[in-house]
Amino acid sequence: MPHFKVGEYMKKCKEVRNAGFMTKRNLRDAQAEVSQLEMELQRKDKLLRGLQERKRRMDAKISNLEDEVDSLPEKSRFTQCSILSDRAVESRKKHPTRFQNKKFSSSLSVQRQRRKETFAAAQKIHGGSEETEVPGAIGIVDTALVKCSQSILVDVMSVNQKFNQSVMPSIYKPKLGEFEASTENMIRSVSVYYSGGVAGKKKYRKIYKDSSYKIAMQSKGKKRVRLSVNNCPIPRLVPYNKLMPFIKSIPVGSIYSVYETLCEGLDEEYKVHGCYRNLAELFIKLAEFYLSGCSGHTLVWFEEEYKFYVSLGGDGAPFGKHDTACAWLVGFLNIGRGILSSNENFLLFGANCSENCIPVQRYIKMLVSDVQHLEQQTFKCTYITSESQTCTVDIKFHISEFPNDLKMVAFLCGELTNSATYFCSFANVSSKDATDLNGQFGKEKDKKWHPWNYSERVQVAKSVETFKQTVAKQNIAESTKRSKVTNFIAGKRSRQEFKPLLGPVVDRIHIDPLHLKNNACALAHRLLLQEVLLISQLPSAIKSFLQVPSTSPFHKYIDAMRTKCNLRRLANQIIRWFNENRDSKFDYRFTGKDSRCFLQNFMFLIAAMEPFLKDKTLRHCLHFMYLLTCV
Repeated sequence: MPHFKVGEYMKKCKEVRNAGFMTKRNLRDAQAEVSQLEMELQRKDKLLRGLQERKRRMDAKISNLEDEVDSLPEKSRFTQCSILSDRAVESRKKHPTRFQNKKFSSSLSVQRQRRKETFAAAQKIHGGSEETEVPGAIGIVDTALVKCSQSILVDVMSVNQKFNQSVMPSIYKPKLGEFEASTENMIRSVSVYYSGGVAGKKKYRKIYKDSSYKIAMQSKGKKRVRLSVNNCPIPRLVPYNKLMPFIKSIPVGSIYSVYETLCEGLDEEYKVHGCYRNLAELFIKLAEFYLSGCSGHTLVWFEEEYKFYVSLGGDGAPFGKHDTACAWLVGFLNIGRGILSSNENFLLFGANCSENCIPVQRYIKMLVSDVQHLEQQTFKCTYITSESQTCTVDIKFHISEFPNDLKMVAFLCGELTNSATYFCSFANVSSKDATDLNGQFGKEKDKKWHPWNYSERVQVAKSVETFKQTVAKQNIAESTKRSKVTNFIAGKRSRQEFKPLLGPVVDRIHIDPLHLKNNACALAHRLLLQEVLLISQLPSAIKSFLQVPSTSPFHKYIDAMRTKCNLRRLANQIIRWFNENRDSKFDYRFTGKDSRCFLQNFMFLIAAMEPFLKDKTLRHCLHFMYLLTCV
């Protein structure tokens, strides 16, 4: 007896159930779609009834107007409802008024006639009369401004002399006076005065004149006339005599005199003039400025919100033959490019002195005390957001960087110069073991070189001070005394001569690579110049650059430096050196600008020398030297 196939039976049952489910689902979807279509039909029907009602009202209004027109006499109907006859209208349709290529298509007489008819129609429409033409004129202008597109207004009015020479200047000049007297123009003038450095009185007045006035060509003298565009004067900057009172009225906080506060007890020849600001006051003002969003920068919080990380750096620079200047700058690391942004550094101290004079030493001691006090405090900062809301937050400051060059670093650390046996301010590397390629740097004991320890610095400085007192009693030359002191410091395996001016924060010093890059560029240039002179093989009879042939590699090198590399000053100095004493060593100290130009145009110099460099190894060495100077 055959068995009943239960599996096939269950499979058939499942298929029947699934078919039922699908049918119910399709039926439910269809019902939902029908319901949606019914709602859409009702909405369309409602809209149609509204439009039909609107059409009925418009038909009734038109019918009433037609009845009123039919009830008027024939003559009255013509004068009230039509300005021109049907014949005139048909004639003008054949020759409509057009404006193409900045000209009207019709003749002058036709233009005059149509203007007359248009104005007469406007008089009747807007209620004017022979005694009062103003309503018609106002109606024409209002209609043109509302109904015409901007392109039509610009095309037609731009060729009209009356509008350009009289109407537009009459609209513009009152607004011009308001702008020139506004705070916005004052801020614009302040921006010009401080853009790219302080302009100064003479330069600002020159910018003021050249940006707003020109010399009249027809006048015999140097008479200046106002610059204008389409008879509309260009906005002027604020005059210098009005700008300076505004700048001086800006509250920048307390400013202290270096002469009065830091030169006490010094002879008059050692006193210097300058100013400095209170550290905490400046920090709080800058925090308010950045938190308000006026700078346009986005603040980045590193470890803790509303904690600002600050860089403090100082340096001196020569001015002229004898004068020097020293400045200390402040920069916030939470904004911009983080560090050393030239547009985000603010002056903290400035004086006409060297960076290691006594007033600067006194200021640094005061600065270290302020820094230690500042980092332990929490300040209340109230600022106004871009939405004009007042907010008050607690802020903190941390001086995380002291960016300085190597000379300034040695001064701040109380060390010998970089020519000492231990020449590095950051590790105990000596001139004897600096060439060890296997040595490693770190704080671990197994490392060959270690960073200087502050407590060891202080101990060595005390020992040096005691030794100096002993040497001072000896009857020997000053140079011998100095030599004994430096040898004593080297024997201590140190470079420390004085106690660090910065105190414990000396470990936060950051090296500024400007001088390192300048030195690398100077080295690369000296080597390249020596190679150029070697392959030029100039005879000893040539004593002047004017005698150098134009085909010589040396001449091509100088020409490339002048024409392609924007290094005219360096080229002139090389020529002067060549004319005076070409046998002496050429040593040129690059400025920041010369260094950048040399790096950017190094390949031009190599390309100028390419035909003469037969040795591939030499070419590769020069290219490698270029890569090193770009680091």
